[in-house]
Amino acid sequence: TKMADEIIAQISNFKKLERDKGIEKVKLVLETNPLEIELVYKLETFVLESLKKRERWETIHGCLMAACLLVECNHEAFTGVLLDLVPEFLEDKEPRVRQTAGELMGKLCHFQGPNIYEKYRSTILSGIRRNFERDDVVLASDESKVLKEKLSGSEALPSDPSRVFHESAGWKGLESYMTALQCAVEGCGIGFEPYINQELLDLLFKALKHPNRFVRECGFKVLAVIVVSVPMSAEPSDVMKQYWPPLAQHLADGLADNWSQVRMSASIAVRQFFTHLKKSDNLEDFFPHLLPPMCLNRYYVAEGVRLYSQDTWRQVMGEKGIAFVEKYINEVVVHYINQSRADNHAVREAACFCIAELGQKVSQDVLCPLVPRLIPVLLECFRDDSWPVRDAACLACGNFVACFPKECKVFLKELLELFFRNLEDGIPSVRQGGAVALGKVVEVYGQEVLDSITMEIQQRLSLVESQPSDSNLSHPNIDPSPAVFGVVKRVRDNDPEVHSNQTMYSCGSLAPKMGRGGGCMDHGFQRASQPWEKAEGAVHLVGELSLVKLAHPAVEQLLPLVAQATRHKHYVHHFNFLEAVMRQLPRVAKNLGKRVFKKYIESYFDAIFYSLDSKNALLQSAVTECLQQLTILLGKMIMRGRIEQYNTKYLALFDNLLIQ
Repeated sequence: TKMADEIIAQISNFKKLERDKGIEKVKLVLETNPLEIELVYKLETFVLESLKKRERWETIHGCLMAACLLVECNHEAFTGVLLDLVPEFLEDKEPRVRQTAGELMGKLCHFQGPNIYEKYRSTILSGIRRNFERDDVVLASDESKVLKEKLSGSEALPSDPSRVFHESAGWKGLESYMTALQCAVEGCGIGFEPYINQELLDLLFKALKHPNRFVRECGFKVLAVIVVSVPMSAEPSDVMKQYWPPLAQHLADGLADNWSQVRMSASIAVRQFFTHLKKSDNLEDFFPHLLPPMCLNRYYVAEGVRLYSQDTWRQVMGEKGIAFVEKYINEVVVHYINQSRADNHAVREAACFCIAELGQKVSQDVLCPLVPRLIPVLLECFRDDSWPVRDAACLACGNFVACFPKECKVFLKELLELFFRNLEDGIPSVRQGGAVALGKVVEVYGQEVLDSITMEIQQRLSLVESQPSDSNLSHPNIDPSPAVFGVVKRVRDNDPEVHSNQTMYSCGSLAPKMGRGGGCMDHGFQRASQPWEKAEGAVHLVGELSLVKLAHPAVEQLLPLVAQATRHKHYVHHFNFLEAVMRQLPRVAKNLGKRVFKKYIESYFDAIFYSLDSKNALLQSAVTECLQQLTILLGKMIMRGRIEQYNTKYLALFDNLLIQ
């Protein structure tokens, strides 16, 4: 028929888009006209003939996709021949052909029953085993050295560019056979349980330790569907009971994998694992292995992993999450410490957030003995090249100072030094985090540290006067463009010579580890702070000190110095400095109180109305909100009277603001 000819032409087309259109037509025919025997027969005949002739890969791919739909018709003559043809395509050169061949195996298992897996079992398992043996030979050669160098972040260059993809590119046969196994298990459903034996699990556990991330990802996907294949109402087999403990350990390793895709597959497997064990009395036996990485992944940078892990945590732990963390606090802390030293900067950042969470939510009696182990870890992260890690470590230390002042006092000198370093960091949010942390230090230790901190603020506010007029770049070797992965670029980063004949990485997961500093080693990848940045950090700190009643006299002394600093407008970034002042001023006024702050309001009028009349959108937004809040605090008539008394020219701007 004409329809059949059109479909055949499309599914054999060399364009993927056309093949997809042909498959959609096959779906439509089977859904709306399932009795079109002649059309279906013609398609089946074309599919079998093309597979036998080993046409070009595009045709093979289209025929395999069509076969995945045609097997639903359950024509014995078609499926009988198809069963013998499918296995040979698992080692095709084209990955899409191998992938679809595995999916077709799953469809055959689904519609024909688990006996189809019985037919394919030796082929699939021997294929996995054969590829493993071949891998062992490869890994014993010089390529293993290249792999180790890359995974350790070595700068050594491979002589053969093809080796670059050793651990990140597809592993051809092994990955394909693992995918076929996954599809077969899914197709069999609960009928697969009798085939779960030691041979299968040993091969699977070996895949979970494979150096190639695609194989590990497939391995965890297979593990997830194997767990699902065990009926929830039935008692797991003795083999499964025997393998629960090592299985839990492999799941824990997957949850801590360097690749986000592997973490996601492991997270899915973990949820299935706990879902099928929920009614079991020994559910908690696996918490020492699985609870720590599950807890950390709630803060993981990849959104899919993070949200899925948060949902799994709620499902498994319910309202007892904190109680379980406290019960297994030693295992949790050990895992957090290990992850804080991971190669992936995003993992280190998540570890810092999790350590901070411990200080906020876990009972102090439980965590107190472990604080001396956690603070040095955070101090090490304080010296990280990645600014999000530094910021997270700073906030975590501030929380620990507030919760464990006695235990943290031993580290106070070093903490103050690092807090002040963050207070002048080149990243605005890091400066704000440093101010928050120092505010907590003053709140806890009071007058003991207040005097020295006040003197430091005075010195930093005076630095604006010495700020060079060109404040766009203060380090000749740093690129002014936005940071990538939280790390600024060097100017020569776009130099072709730097990137020619170098090791190539597909994403940040395999890139060499960003230096974390620590011990006597310090990081050298931060640009020098500019004077205005140091002064802006001091302004944020003044805002934080206003929250501490003990520090109010010191804040009063600092307000004139802040006002003095706003008068310097000779440098490019003075708008940024003024924005920080405008955002902190209402906060300080509210905390000090109306009666105290009225004494200093006039010294800020010039800066306020200069900002209001500027063309900088962010500064205008900040000063508008600032003036509105100050007017509410002091009263409209009082504010207007003060402005009129100071400079009548400012009244028009003020009145215009009130009208708006």
